Amino acid sequence: MSYVPRGRHFDDFTVGEIFTTASRTVTEGAVDHFAGLSGDFNPLHTDEESARQGPMKGRIAHGMLVLTIATGQVNQFGIFEGTTFALLGMDRIRWTAPVRLGDTVHTTLTVKETQESSKPTGAFWCSKSRCGTSGTRRSARPSALMARRR
Repeated sequence: MSYVPRGRHFDDFTVGEIFTTASRTVTEGAVDHFAGLSGDFNPLHTDEESARQGPMKGRIAHGMLVLTIATGQVNQFGIFEGTTFALLGMDRIRWTAPVRLGDTVHTTLTVKETQESSKPTGAFWCSKSRCGTSGTRRSARPSALMARRR
């Protein structure tokens, strides 16, 4: 049996569509592993005693970890599985509030614009992603992907 992608094609997306992923809790283990992987051992992320004395009043997740979690949530959602072949960029990434250890985050993806490409194999698809907890937006990032046409 050959692989059949479950993702949506460029033609399947409509401007204004909104997708919300499942949630994930940001654990101490995830933050510690990300520190090891990235080499970012800033005490704000890795040392509760030091972080408690700083402006955040406790440890927070790395901004790039939150971005990585959001990307993973969107991939696990399945709408891009086997049908996208390029992440063309992320613009104006903003972290608007800290994500603390124990926070549960989800990602909301809104189709803001579609633009056909000159190539017959794909098209541009622009979106805006927001990662948030309990109704509070924690990060935002407009991004562009290239998706296959039917």
